[in-house]
Amino acid sequence: MPQDSASTLVAFPLFEGLTAESLKSIAALLERRSFRKGTTLLMLEERSRNVFIIESGLVRVCDGRCIKDEVLLALLGPGEIIGEIHALDSMGHSADVIAAADTVCWCMSNEDFTRCLHEIPQLCFNLLRLTAKRLRNTTDKISLLATQDVMGRVARQLLILSDQAGVLQSDGSIAIDLPLTQTDLASLTGASRQRINTVLTSFREQEAITCSSSQFIIRDPELLRRRCR
Repeated sequence: MPQDSASTLVAFPLFEGLTAESLKSIAALLERRSFRKGTTLLMLEERSRNVFIIESGLVRVCDGRCIKDEVLLALLGPGEIIGEIHALDSMGHSADVIAAADTVCWCMSNEDFTRCLHEIPQLCFNLLRLTAKRLRNTTDKISLLATQDVMGRVARQLLILSDQAGVLQSDGSIAIDLPLTQTDLASLTGASRQRINTVLTSFREQEAITCSSSQFIIRDPELLRRRCR
């Protein structure tokens, strides 16, 4: 990454609050890489050499060990970091990471990443904050599975996706431009695809959402919030 572009790093949560000198030194270690949709960035249990920070696009975090279907664990977009767990414990990646759309990442070697964590306390704090956010999301997901019916879980997941990737429209609706299938939504909510179809049909009939193969539009977020309380 050109050092004169170091100021662009502050847009990433991982680099918030870093000094200009720290940003400049990190920028010199980063390489920009592009991945076409369907490209595997990281493989389960693989020991790769790099950490990635997503600049644009979307990746699927999934576990392909299930005999019947791949299990979608999460969708990650701009600002998220992937590969950091392996960089810290050297035990191999905990999931497959596959580009769900054309994706651009900044890449840093594991060695440079861990050295920067030792040398830049603010970077270490930012990584802890991002890890805490993911842990909180995981806890919320477990709680939803234990306490909500499928309709409540789907409502909550749509609200989470709107926070992650939603764009407010002029009419007040929220557009989520993601290539998300009903099977994906089933994996994220612990439901069957058939049940997801029934729930989405119900939400459409209530005019809470409209959806296509590449976009969800949330037209009544308050209805979804009431449904997952």
